[in-house]
Amino acid sequence: MDQRLIEMLVCPLCKGPLTLLRE
Repeated sequence: MDQRLIEMLVCPLCKGPLTLLRE
């Protein structure tokens, strides 16, 4: 499975803030 897919399943709410920090 794609790592991004796992992140969405494990922590969908964290995806937003994490994306902002990475960008």
